[in-house]
Amino acid sequence: MGSWCTSFPTLTSEEWTDRQFQEFVDYFEQIKEETFGGTLDGIDFDWEGFCRSTCLREQCECAWDDKECGSLSPEQLANGHSWNTTDWAGVTHKHECWIMPTKSTMQVIGGITHFMKKAGHLVTLVPMSTAMYTSEADKTPNQVMRNEYVKWNKQTYEGKEYDMLEECDGALLQWYSGFDASLCMNSEDPHACTCDNIQLDDYPNVYNNTNWGINNTVAASYGFFANGRAGNMFPSSFPVRCQACGPGNNTLKPDGTRGHVPCAPKDEMYVRASIGTGENASNPKYSALLAANKAGYDKYAAAHPDSLPFWWVQDVAIPSKCPRSIDCPDWRYEGEEPYSRQVKLLKSLDKVIDLEKVSIGFETLGTDVLVQMQAWQDPTVNWPDTTKEEHIKHIYFKPCKNNMTKGDTSGKMPHNRCSNPVMEQQWGLKFNASEVLGLEKAVKEATGKELAGIGTFTLDGMIWQPNGKPQRLWYPELCKLNEAYGLPQKCELPDPSTDCKGCIAGTSGPCKVPSVNVCSAKVNGQCPSGTVQCATAAKIN
Repeated sequence: MGSWCTSFPTLTSEEWTDRQFQEFVDYFEQIKEETFGGTLDGIDFDWEGFCRSTCLREQCECAWDDKECGSLSPEQLANGHSWNTTDWAGVTHKHECWIMPTKSTMQVIGGITHFMKKAGHLVTLVPMSTAMYTSEADKTPNQVMRNEYVKWNKQTYEGKEYDMLEECDGALLQWYSGFDASLCMNSEDPHACTCDNIQLDDYPNVYNNTNWGINNTVAASYGFFANGRAGNMFPSSFPVRCQACGPGNNTLKPDGTRGHVPCAPKDEMYVRASIGTGENASNPKYSALLAANKAGYDKYAAAHPDSLPFWWVQDVAIPSKCPRSIDCPDWRYEGEEPYSRQVKLLKSLDKVIDLEKVSIGFETLGTDVLVQMQAWQDPTVNWPDTTKEEHIKHIYFKPCKNNMTKGDTSGKMPHNRCSNPVMEQQWGLKFNASEVLGLEKAVKEATGKELAGIGTFTLDGMIWQPNGKPQRLWYPELCKLNEAYGLPQKCELPDPSTDCKGCIAGTSGPCKVPSVNVCSAKVNGQCPSGTVQCATAAKIN
């Protein structure tokens, strides 16, 4: 129920009565029977925050600025706070802070939880990482350390106090948030958000095409203001997770100091944005902007003849993203035991919610998919080459077939580009089966409890593919967990004589052989011929 940017009650005047909660349950039971044929189990709350609809309709820009928003109380944010900026072209833009959960928000979520559970239905919670990370009290005067699901877990219904975290059936911790809600600025811990995690070669905090051996597979999206220009940037390197970057000298560095952390190499920051479409299309400065972007593009291409053109939009900043020590820690940190910060966080939460109801959430986006992008007059404004008619058919991108070449100039159109646009949103710690099992073991040793498992967003990057098609990048890790958890793994056999090689070999899916037998024992790690369902190991405690 809900998602990022869905409107939810935040004011005291919007709190629900016991009668309204019962009406909600009655409505749920009605649609359960009439729409879902009685098969709807319950409700899941996946709500984080939102911005007013008037702002979403391009009368302003939904945004977050530590100086403007970071010291405001939940109630002050709910009442709305806006500020103005003036861009390089002299155009003024209005911004409004994102609105986070308040006590009234949790009164509604907690009430629905209570009345749904009272009626025998399931309720699960999926709080943003900043909304559920510690059992410690918020000692700040304005209550700016968020943690809303813990801070307001107890509310009064039917004349009695109930605890939402006790009543719910489970909670998935979103350890993949792309927004710190100013926790990094307000925390007393100097290492709350430092990127001193032990990085993997294929999963670093800062994307670098040289290190990864690729030269053209990233797009970082940008959108500027009402009726402004927007597109996709193609930098040669940029912080994709954990590390923040941007203008100014107050960005937190891995060593705990603050200073300037550029988002991309200086010579790639030649693009400007914020005018050029909509009501600003007739602005005489647009032609100058277009000319400047083309000139910057050509200058870069001439200076880097052995490279594809790269660019970053001036003044674009990237906020801190998971993994963050304070609310979504990574697997390992320099000089520390593996999982130490994760176990610390979970032990703290165990004081307010049973850890056996807690699952860890991972980002598993399809970053292995390359899509076609194109630009025309302005080579720095790239978008997927789909049409409005295709959008009606729910076709939003096409596989990339045409890529630009080294030394391409602004005069060559269209400007084709291969891109994996979701790379910039692959946040959080890397989904790794052995690390998941390692964390579960560490939690069991520290608390005597077992975590409930894992959750992922999205299925796209780990979905099964039939024989003959490339295996998705997160699929093997899912299969390893399936085996460790003792979950059945079906095998697709091209003919009855083919051995079942198991899910890990990339052959999972519906069975195509006529006989259905169960493999009670593997031979050399494989099922005997003619069997379609492999027995798996017991869950690793």
